[in-house]
Amino acid sequence: GVFFFDGKTFTSYTKKDGRNSNQVFSIIEDNKNNLWFGTQNGLVKYNGKQFEHIPLPYQDTTSIWLDKVYPIINPNAAHSLAVDQNDNIWIGTAGGGAYKYDGKN
Repeated sequence: GVFFFDGKTFTSYTKKDGRNSNQVFSIIEDNKNNLWFGTQNGLVKYNGKQFEHIPLPYQDTTSIWLDKVYPIINPNAAHSLAVDQNDNIWIGTAGGGAYKYDGKN
């Protein structure tokens, strides 16, 4: 899950709070103060009030070596995130490639 510390108390956010996964690999903040989480099940945006799951395009990796060597890995897990000067979110996955998300697509 994800924990927030306000200086006194920890608050835990899990799937029960609207996130799509309890496995978080990366967190970034964009220029609008939204938090973005790279999770086992893709991308999640938090605007300070609610979580929104942003599905990644499904990449079938069964025809390449990845599923034979690492059969348990979700190729669309968002392992690394970056934000550019135009507030595009760049997502590096566990085998499904890299994506750019512009807030709509």
